[in-house]
Amino acid sequence: MINQRPTSYLSFEVSGYTLEAREEEIWSRILMGVPDLLRIEAWKRLLQIDRIKGDHPKVYEAMKELARRQSPHIAQIDLDVKRTFVRHEWFRERYGSKQQALFYVLAAYSVYNPEVGYCQGMAEVAALLLLYMRTEDAFWALSALLSNKKYAMHGFFLPGFPKLMRFQTQHEAILKKYLPKVKKHMDKHDVHTNLYSVKWFFQCFLDRVPFHLCLRLWDVYLYEGERLLIAMAFNVFRMHEKAVLKLKSMDDIFGFLQRLELDFGYPDDEVVKRLGECMDELRRSKLDLPTSADNELPTKPYGALFGGLIKENQELRSELEQAKMSSGATAKDLEDLDEKGENYTEQEPDQTIKCTVAEREMAKMEKLVGRSKNGEMQVVAKVKFDGGSGKMKPLLVRCPNPGCPDPPVNSSNLIRHLGRHPSNGNHILCPITKLNCKCARPLWNKTRAEAGR
Repeated sequence: MINQRPTSYLSFEVSGYTLEAREEEIWSRILMGVPDLLRIEAWKRLLQIDRIKGDHPKVYEAMKELARRQSPHIAQIDLDVKRTFVRHEWFRERYGSKQQALFYVLAAYSVYNPEVGYCQGMAEVAALLLLYMRTEDAFWALSALLSNKKYAMHGFFLPGFPKLMRFQTQHEAILKKYLPKVKKHMDKHDVHTNLYSVKWFFQCFLDRVPFHLCLRLWDVYLYEGERLLIAMAFNVFRMHEKAVLKLKSMDDIFGFLQRLELDFGYPDDEVVKRLGECMDELRRSKLDLPTSADNELPTKPYGALFGGLIKENQELRSELEQAKMSSGATAKDLEDLDEKGENYTEQEPDQTIKCTVAEREMAKMEKLVGRSKNGEMQVVAKVKFDGGSGKMKPLLVRCPNPGCPDPPVNSSNLIRHLGRHPSNGNHILCPITKLNCKCARPLWNKTRAEAGR
């Protein structure tokens, strides 16, 4: 039986038509399945993307630019992008448009929410959003999922994973009360909750149930919030109780749960119907959610790193203004100097940031990169500061692989990473600009072109 909800209305536009329905009608429609034609707008509406984006104009572009210069997670994000949704044709092409979009969303969010930065598991969530949203919309959707109390994914990705442990404890309590035979059987064979439930809770069953069923679960999740996670975990064992009790070892039980991704064993409509019943039952017994915690939502201002650089640039401007005033220069001199100045830039949140402070610190010395390991070839690249122009002066670097046909390439940023050459040996890879030789394709062609200017 579907719980009755207070009467309210939701509306959204699809193909030029405005659709409006009472909230209980929306809930009933969600349980029956949201058509793909409506899913795009329905998800955006449920996450309030248009409102959030309107309140933060140009912030995404600023975060994306800042991430290219400052994010410490670039290399890890790059590694995870290539192994996300590898079976989906949109993400199959290395360095394709969807992989680039996924990289930009994760990189931008890594500096927007510095408490979490980037954590493995976020890539799959962002990739799912990108199937139904444009890049900036997916960025704000990811932000809503982590920061909105209704979903509060932020707690799952904090160091120590405090929310994951709370949800696992709640899941065990539910099994003990409603499915005591299953709980005893699982304990007997040492099948602990953390063995199978991490992706259930971290990613709302992505890669753990068939994709078409997962979309149905996400419809419910975006409407109902995090109580879907507890209810679906309960529903899995309630629907498969007999099958689980027949299994005689930890490997058999774990393998069975893993194979649910290929075939859940029931039609999607039946699964979602039973899910609704589980949600109602847990709500009545007040077990639908664990006790809330205060430390599982963001506490630091969003874009704190961005704001810090703004402040530093403003301080530099103030110092320069004082120096100019004390020099006795005329108003015309000050105006001319403002036009020619290259060592400071006042930034606002909707402007692309030029990290003059970071460049100034980096420019104090030559940076030597590359370390010899076990007598292997040592690769050294230098980045110098051109005091005349106030900018970083790139040097040419050559791939150390003897068989590489490429000439030296231009590196406009510090080279921080030495990757493996596919044919044997090393090649140079900059995780910020992704400059590289033919031995390993450049990650973002656009970035390479910009860096070579």
